[in-house]
This record gives sequence, C-alpha cells and structure tokens, in this order.
Amino acid sequence: MSVRRNCRRGSATLWLIIWMPALLVLFLVLTGIANLWLARVEVENGLEAAALAAVKNWGDFGGGDTLPHRIVGVNYAAANCYRKQPLTITTNYDATAAVCMGANPNQNLDCLLGKTPPTANLIFGAINDDDPNHVIFNAGICPSCGAKAIIVFDATGDGNGGLNTDAHNSWGIAFHPAPDTPPGLQITRIVITIPANTGANDFDHDFQLSDNTPGQWLVGESPTYLQPDIQGFPNPAAQITASYPGVRQLQIDFSASGMDAGFGACDRFRFGQGVDFATGSNGLQGFNRDSDGIGVMGTTITVTFSDMSSASGVYFNNSDAHADCMLLPSSLPCPAGATDNNGNPVPRMVIHPTKIDDLPCPPNSPGNGQTANNGQSIGQINAGGEGKFGVRAQAIAPFQPLGGYSFLGLLAEQCVTVKTTAVYDCATRRVQLIRIDEFICPGP
Repeated sequence: MSVRRNCRRGSATLWLIIWMPALLVLFLVLTGIANLWLARVEVENGLEAAALAAVKNWGDFGGGDTLPHRIVGVNYAAANCYRKQPLTITTNYDATAAVCMGANPNQNLDCLLGKTPPTANLIFGAINDDDPNHVIFNAGICPSCGAKAIIVFDATGDGNGGLNTDAHNSWGIAFHPAPDTPPGLQITRIVITIPANTGANDFDHDFQLSDNTPGQWLVGESPTYLQPDIQGFPNPAAQITASYPGVRQLQIDFSASGMDAGFGACDRFRFGQGVDFATGSNGLQGFNRDSDGIGVMGTTITVTFSDMSSASGVYFNNSDAHADCMLLPSSLPCPAGATDNNGNPVPRMVIHPTKIDDLPCPPNSPGNGQTANNGQSIGQINAGGEGKFGVRAQAIAPFQPLGGYSFLGLLAEQCVTVKTTAVYDCATRRVQLIRIDEFICPGP
C-alpha cells in the first residue's frame, strides 16, 4: 500500500519567509513604542524630583535670588537617567534680572522650551490656586509666603442710612503687621469706590471720625470690655483727612504729627460715612440698604503705601449669624488698648466671630429668611503676598528607541516632551505636584 505524500508541507516555511520582514518591523515598532513610553516615565520622574527639590529649597529660604535653588533642581535632575542616558537640564538663570523687580522678577532667562542646547528647563514663578478649577502659574509675579501688610476693613451698621450714626464709627480700617512688614512702612492713602450702577448714587459728603466711644464693641459676656475705635493716632483730626475725588469715591489721606509717622502697623481708626442709596428699581431693596449693601454692590478699597506700592480688596457681605463678639488674647503683636469697665488695661481683644481681630460684631443675627443681612460687610487685603512659590520643570529629551540602531530608516531618533509643576505650601512648608490650567511666561 502506497503512502500519499503531503504536497503542501513546504508552504509554512514559505509563508514564514514572506512574513518575517513584516514581523521584524512590527517587533521593532512595538519595542520602540515601549521604549518611548518608558523614556517619558523616566524623564517625568527626574523632572518631578527637580521641581519638588527646587521649590522646596526656594520656599524654605523665603524667596530671594533663584540661582542656588535652580542649581538644586539641576542636580536632582542629573541624579536621574532615562533609557540609560543622563537627564541634563540647565538653570535658565538670568543674572541681569533683579530679584522681585522689573518685568522679570524671578530671573528666568528664557520661556521658550528648546532641545539642543536645552533652554527654559526651570521656570520660577507664583502659583495662584484661589480657584481650584483654574490654577494659574505666573512667571511675572514674585511670590511671597507672608504679606508685607494685612489690612482689615469693615462696614458695620444696621438700618436704612445706618452708615453714619451719632457715634460715627460704622466704617473701620486696621493695619495689621505681618512677619515681612518693612520697618517704617506707612499707609499714605486709601480710596473706597462704589461701582457704577450697583444700587447707590454717591457717597454723602459727610465723613466724620469716630467719637472714639468704645461702647460699640459688643460682647456676649459680662463684664463688658471696652476697646477704642481709634488707636495709634495722637492727633487723628489732623492726621486723617477725607475728600471726594470722583463719583462714588471716598479718598482718605494720612499724615505725620509730631513724633508719629502716620498710619502705621498696629494703628486703626473708625469713621462715619453716609451713602446715597438709589431708589426705585435700580436701588438696593429692603435689608440691603445699609452695611450689607456695601458688600452686595462689590465696593472696592485700594490702599497706597509709603513705598509707592498699592493693593486692593473688595468688601463682601458677611453672613455670619453670631451677633456677639468674643474676648480672646490678640493674635497680633500690638497693644489692643482694651480695658474693663473701670478703665483697667486687659490683655484681651474684642474678636469677631470669624476670629479676625479689629472687627466689631454684626449688629444683629440674620432672621426672617434674610441669611446674609446682619448689618455688616467685611474684607481683608494681604498686601505683598502675591501667590505661592512655584517651579515648573520641563524638557525635550531626545533618545534612540533601539539603542542607536534603526531599521530601514524606521525608529530614528525620537523625543519626549515633559512638563511638570510643583508648589510650596507656606503653612505646612511641604511641597506637592500640581496641575496648571494657565501658564504665563513671561509675565505681565
């Protein structure tokens, strides 16, 4: 019996020969893609280390010249490799730029990222994460953990026309010192502006300083402690003057008197100032025709300092339901000026329910469904503290996916572009990586 031979037994070999080049190309492509992905991960790890180390060093030093902290970032990057190549970045340092001055306050040499030679690898700037849904990195702002001055302001008065009562103390402004407050810093001018078409016609021209009767500082316990409305001005009538330079504007100027330099750290004053609230459909309604309306309208305040800098803030309608102040030791390195009913000094200060010094209590607790109408609008300016410390580390890293070899021109030199940003938390002195929604470089 004869055995029938398989005439196709050589077809597998033939197909293998035909498909071998394609399989080899596929293998090389997959290997190259895997190396590309691994290279990106390794570069990212190195840049994250560089950004975290640089911003930690910079924040711990409280800012200053950025070169030492850039060198730290470069060294941390160099301690990492990607695909067996050293991760090399440069400091991107502009030695001609002054610290926190001019258009380049953070001494960034370049903003345009380059591959060969590496450029713009380390960008120093300020992080604004007030809106967690829109985090901004701005290389044109010099960051600062501490403000050089803290300005606390309020409008506290209940009832229609209750902004210049007999005590003339419905408005208050206090200068709180900060760790970074320069010696001798003074406030020279304050301008308060009611925005147009927001429910008021103008300020009444009836500015008057408080009678300095401290009974307006209400507390919910006995005995009642008293705290003066004006402190730090030996001659307030001569040192504090008001004018009306524009529609809906109140300007207050401050001057020296004798040995007193003017409105300095730890000083405070209160005053009365009427507002002509509009009537009809354009006016504020009901409970808002008093100090609540100052915040409802978005009234602004701009403070000018003796170093020619300025800062602005906005009154907001305080909705705290507690109408009693507390008595606590002051959080400020300032004499509170508080006394008991017998005139004896006490180491305590009237503290607002929000735990902010130098704010009086709201006149009453909101009721009748009017949750925000407690007769008060407040605000605070942290002058000089413009954002958190931030460092952006970025690089274009070239490499050969197959170790320097290519196949028929495929998988030649590739590049990975990586950008990462780290932020320094001033309160905890810790750092973390952060996602940026808007990157500004150079700054304004």
